[in-house]
Amino acid sequence: MHLVADQRDGLGGVEPRTALERAARELRRREDAQSLLIRRAEVHRRAGLYSGAVNAVERWAEQLRGWGIPEEILASAPESPWGFQPDQMRRRAELAGALEPTLSLRRSAEALPEGGTVLDVGVGGGAASLPLAPRVGHVTGVDGSEQMLAAFRQAAAGVGVEISTILGGWPEVAGEAG
Repeated sequence: MHLVADQRDGLGGVEPRTALERAARELRRREDAQSLLIRRAEVHRRAGLYSGAVNAVERWAEQLRGWGIPEEILASAPESPWGFQPDQMRRRAELAGALEPTLSLRRSAEALPEGGTVLDVGVGGGAASLPLAPRVGHVTGVDGSEQMLAAFRQAAAGVGVEISTILGGWPEVAGEAG
């Protein structure tokens, strides 16, 4: 039994409260909070703020769909905003080999056996995989853009590592990676 200050009578009196009473009070508090969340979701749905998704995953997915670039803007853009220029990615790969290795490159090099194989999905120009060339025997580059794969081939020629390329998106082309 605990003694808890009670503000009901305005006198600040003290009354005994058992663990069972405390648990019941906490349950009522949580139910009230849940009810408030559901009412808030209903108000937002009616106001058009979102479709009524109550859990965080549904709300997040809904918000992501709303962040897209409107079709009329995409149609008038001189080039796609969804990618990078292949030459830019090739230069990035060439620079990556000359710079201080990043933490992920250092960890990758530690994990790779001498003469190992690297699969680089979304290879671009090879900035994530080509700096590992001194340690690896083969790099497989996967990309949805033939221009990016050409930039990867060009950058790989400069580091002297055996490569293969796969045109397509992952995981659809996983069977081709061997």
